[in-house]
Amino acid sequence: MASTSLPASNGPSETHDVSLAGHDEEQIRLMEERCIVVSPSDDFIRDGSKKECHLMSNINQGLLHRAFSCFVFHPVDGKLLLQRRATEKITFPDMWTNTCCSHPLAIKGELEDENQIGVIRAAQRKLEHELGIPPEEVPLDEFQYLTRIHYMAPSDGMWGEHEIDYILFITAPVTVSENPNEVSATRWVSPEELKEFMNELDRECLPTQSVEAVAFPHMRNTPISELSDVGSINVVRDHHTATSFTPWFKLIANKFLFPWWTELLSNRTLQPKNKASLQQAEATSQPVVDAQHSCKRFYDHDTIHRML
Repeated sequence: MASTSLPASNGPSETHDVSLAGHDEEQIRLMEERCIVVSPSDDFIRDGSKKECHLMSNINQGLLHRAFSCFVFHPVDGKLLLQRRATEKITFPDMWTNTCCSHPLAIKGELEDENQIGVIRAAQRKLEHELGIPPEEVPLDEFQYLTRIHYMAPSDGMWGEHEIDYILFITAPVTVSENPNEVSATRWVSPEELKEFMNELDRECLPTQSVEAVAFPHMRNTPISELSDVGSINVVRDHHTATSFTPWFKLIANKFLFPWWTELLSNRTLQPKNKASLQQAEATSQPVVDAQHSCKRFYDHDTIHRML
């Protein structure tokens, strides 16, 4: 399968194929991590370096890898934790996004498919790496896997994303200590605050005559006056300097996030399964938000939503 439809891996020496001069040394090192190359049906094909998987020259030939997007909600007020990607990031620097988005690695523990445990282990690992969240605050059995999306988005002429992206929710009163090489800022937001924030950033990035819709290429060069919902597209003037939201976050927000979030907020409980949330509910005698309690009716584990 891989030999007929995908570019073959060039192995560890491929870092010399394309210059990374000028990029942060730690981010260059992370480009050697081994991602999971998959078919459009999310079947394992082989491993491939993070660099190989994010080069548009390979993506344009069909190279696809597995990823996750994790959303952490606070149990007391139900707010979502956002992060702003660091300037040092090679893809989508300085852009706001969900709590944590990254890739499971092609290692034994993160290749395991049963109950999506490999992807969940990767999410727990990256929450600690990027945001300093201790693993004990986000136990593996409290992540809720909802569904998958398949999307493609260029970051600039050289780099981009093409992913089968697992969407994970968790409610936890987490302790955050940002890794400045990964994250430049964080913010907790309510649904109303997020909508306003998205619209605010889009207004700041709007050119005067047209838009470049990274996640929606069919809308490229559409006059602004004809756009009914600025919040539904990823508008950028300069991929490297514009402060907006990542294309995958906008896709998820448009189709899924707000109905799911409403369900979380409207189904508070005095008996959350998260131990830290339970302690807070008992201490205040107030019901709390709990993803394990609220998300089950949204499970869509067999579908891969094509958002290309």
